[in-house]
Amino acid sequence: MSTTKKTAPKSSKKSSPIADAKDAAGNVAQVAFDRAKDAIPDMDDVAATAGDVHDYVKDQTNIDFQRMANDATDFVRRNPGTSLAAAAGVGVLLGILATKRS
Repeated sequence: MSTTKKTAPKSSKKSSPIADAKDAAGNVAQVAFDRAKDAIPDMDDVAATAGDVHDYVKDQTNIDFQRMANDATDFVRRNPGTSLAAAAGVGVLLGILATKRS
């Protein structure tokens, strides 16, 4: 009984189980990457939206502080005596808190 060894036709590209596994893993990784890329929003859009939100909050904060400063200035101009008394009271309290107690 003679045994003949069957061989696959030879091609210019060598194929081995390890090479096949690498190719399959590469294909799976590429498909996963493509799907993830489609699922995640464009980072430029996210950055632009974050910048817009930052600018809006900054503008609103500046407006609020400006409004508070204007209100304080108007109060002091309308009530100079009350403003001086309040400033003196705050100064006394800060002086008491700042001194060391023995």
